[in-house]
Amino acid sequence: MVRIASPEALSRLLPRMLDSLSIARGQMLVDQLNAIVESKQLGQMVVLTAEISASAPTTTAASPGDHHGGDSSGDTVAIVVLQTGRKLATQEPLATANMLFAGPVGDGTQPLGDSEITAVTRALASNLDEVLANSGVRFIQWAHDVHQQNAIHGDSGKNENTVPDIWANGLGFQRLAELVYMSWEFDRADNTRAETLPAQSSIIALTAISQAPERLANYCELVNRTYTATLDCPELSELLSTESILDGYRSSPAYSPDLWFEAQPMPGAEVPGAEMPGAEMPREIAAGCLILARHGGPPGHATEIVYMGIAPEYRGHRLGAELVAQAYRVARSEKSDRLILAVDTRNRPARAAYDAAGFVPILSEEVWCKRLLPVKIEASKNEST
Repeated sequence: MVRIASPEALSRLLPRMLDSLSIARGQMLVDQLNAIVESKQLGQMVVLTAEISASAPTTTAASPGDHHGGDSSGDTVAIVVLQTGRKLATQEPLATANMLFAGPVGDGTQPLGDSEITAVTRALASNLDEVLANSGVRFIQWAHDVHQQNAIHGDSGKNENTVPDIWANGLGFQRLAELVYMSWEFDRADNTRAETLPAQSSIIALTAISQAPERLANYCELVNRTYTATLDCPELSELLSTESILDGYRSSPAYSPDLWFEAQPMPGAEVPGAEMPGAEMPREIAAGCLILARHGGPPGHATEIVYMGIAPEYRGHRLGAELVAQAYRVARSEKSDRLILAVDTRNRPARAAYDAAGFVPILSEEVWCKRLLPVKIEASKNEST
């Protein structure tokens, strides 16, 4: 039976959604939803729900602003998607979206069998693709707790896989990477690094960039250079343009335009770890970039390292540690409680640097993605067959 979610239904479903998540992932979901409400992006959410019955499941999509159907008290599964705003320069809709949740919202007393799991994911996928494609979305991604066990098992419990294994595959997503979320708490007694850092770096300086379109074009070129041979989700830069990725950052509820920086070598700065003492870093081109974001407000304010990249010409000289130190300084000036980030598990050099700096892992997630065909392309194909 079809249920169309409203904001009231979403708030009712939230406790059930949280029941199926780890504490860390549940807190992230609550923070995301709070940020969406505060930034007035609630109208950009799409909610799909379905109830499993004796017949094959069907689903209907609606924005939370729609008020149809009953109280959806029997919903067994749900999907919540945020369409990520508009491009800053042109105000055109973005072609990307983030799936915030997909999974069980029932009471768990009637586990689903294999055939029911297959049927419901296919029905949800068909509706999800149609709704998003009609809205101009061409790419959707989902990050989910890698250790979270599915509350809806298959026949004889043999499908006790993680939610991404069952739901992401059933919805037609492909796996991108496994990320480790890490946190550095300023008020921990053993964290003294920030207090011992000099007020300024002697190696690189941060320059806040203007968000004007012409300046962003140059910054996009710099970010694109840092993607060369990157170890952090390299597949993402193959699926999305650099401009689309930056547009996605800017559409986030936590977007902080004054915390986008270009890293330039200081005049006369020596290359850290150089074989020849006294060798100076070149100053013709920027050394890298640092994109930060604010989450929440006092108490509990956090600064996130959204992206940090080093240009190929400057790699191998421990400049990554210098950028992390710069992020420390910014977070401290922001009076943040903590500094947070996510790193690809394949990026061992970065993970080692974060471990050495005192970051603590708090959550592991798998990132999944799916490309959607434009509606017009699908129509033209149907007409030609």
